[in-house]
Amino acid sequence: MVKRKGETSYKETAFGIIPRSKLILLEIEGIKMAWDFILKKSEKDKLSLTPEFIKKLHKVGFGWIFPKMGGKYRNM
Repeated sequence: MVKRKGETSYKETAFGIIPRSKLILLEIEGIKMAWDFILKKSEKDKLSLTPEFIKKLHKVGFGWIFPKMGGKYRNM
């Protein structure tokens, strides 16, 4: 599918189907949440970059926006 010039992409989220311009604001908040999660975890333990940790981080940051996808691998 090719996006035409001036066309807006829409994404299905926990907040309904919204335009990319509104999604960006939610994603910024998600990135802040994920960063806070990393900081709290790193105060207690040494962080190991494992697939499980990456999935948990993604769920913390984006699961509230994309409940079906947050913390899961995508199938392409």
